[in-house]
Amino acid sequence: MSVVLRNVNPLGFVDVPILRREGPAPYLAPCEKCDPDHPDLLDDDRHTHDEVVDAEHGEPGSGCLVPNEEFETTPEIAGYPPAEDGSHPGAGLLAQVGNYEHVSGELLTPPGGPVVELPEGDPTDKWKNAQLEKYAQIHGIDVESATTKAELLAAITKEG
Repeated sequence: MSVVLRNVNPLGFVDVPILRREGPAPYLAPCEKCDPDHPDLLDDDRHTHDEVVDAEHGEPGSGCLVPNEEFETTPEIAGYPPAEDGSHPGAGLLAQVGNYEHVSGELLTPPGGPVVELPEGDPTDKWKNAQLEKYAQIHGIDVESATTKAELLAAITKEG
């Protein structure tokens, strides 16, 4: 089982020793669709949308990570992002908020269960039960007696 992450680090080119991705930045393979004035052409004639290829060995996935590069790793190395409520700091690469984003694959389950993300705005009947329960927890609303989604929503809107 593997997880795919994307390098979104604001520095762009980054060494990631745990992935054995360090050293000179790889170049990107030439692109037939790009001309010298193409907006994806970097200052040193590398393209930001082509396959990453190491200049010396011609192998994909060597040298440091380049901007927006997607890479495959294990769930243990990928980890999970920190909880929005601060209940856990996250683990692995995803604990580094703003450096990597999850693209695909199943992540490890953080302590206390999966991370529940709340939609924007006030709770509605479109929210999932876990989202309503998380909202209630964050806002100190007692919903222990609620056994249905309608009861959860009623308890939250009564308090809110």
